[in-house]
Amino acid sequence: MTVDPVQSDFILVSIYHLESSDKYPPYNDRFDFLGYESSNFIHLIGTPLLFMKFYIFLCLLYLALSKCKYNFMLKIVEWLRKLLFLATFYRFFIEMALESCFAAIISI
Repeated sequence: MTVDPVQSDFILVSIYHLESSDKYPPYNDRFDFLGYESSNFIHLIGTPLLFMKFYIFLCLLYLALSKCKYNFMLKIVEWLRKLLFLATFYRFFIEMALESCFAAIISI
C-alpha cells in the first residue's frame, strides 16, 4: 500500500491522455500486494511527477517575482527562496529514489 496524498489518476489521465490505471495490469502479485497496481510508469510515479511540476512552477514564479521591487513581493520572494533552495530539491529526490526505481523496473 502506497501513501498517495493526491488522487492523481484523474489528473494524469487528463494531462497525458492515458487510459485508466485499470487498463495496465500489475507486473505480478507481489508488486500488486505492495500497492503497485499498474505497470505504467506515469501511473506509478504520478503524485511525485505532479509535485515536480509544481516545484518547477514555483521556481518560475520566484524568477518572475524577483524582478519586482514592491515590498510585499520581496517578502514573497524571500519566502520562496527559503522554500525552494534550502535542500527541498535534494530531499525530494532522496525520498523518491526507491519508488522511482521500482516504477522503472516494473515498466521495463
